[in-house]
Amino acid sequence: MPVVLNKRERDALWKLSTEGGRTEFLIAGQLVGYGRVTLGRLVDLGLLETGPSDRFFGETGWRVTDNGYRAMYGLTYAEIMALPEGSKVDELAVWSWPPSGEPRIRR
Repeated sequence: MPVVLNKRERDALWKLSTEGGRTEFLIAGQLVGYGRVTLGRLVDLGLLETGPSDRFFGETGWRVTDNGYRAMYGLTYAEIMALPEGSKVDELAVWSWPPSGEPRIRR
């Protein structure tokens, strides 16, 4: 049975996916307004992962996993980037893990 993400979880996932949290680990100072409980739940679901920050020595941060993109779009980031040029992927109507909808691709 899918776990539907609440507003805080959706907002945190969106923030990380749009602010560099795809390739680098963002630290707590870069995620003001998102608590460790919310981020921890996303880690527990496998939608975020933790690791060392590249810019802030000794700080642990978070970034979006492939499953995080699947929860938002139904596709991984690599699958989205591999779509034909000009294609757009809409967000899923309900963000959940596992995803409860099919990807919506516009060409």
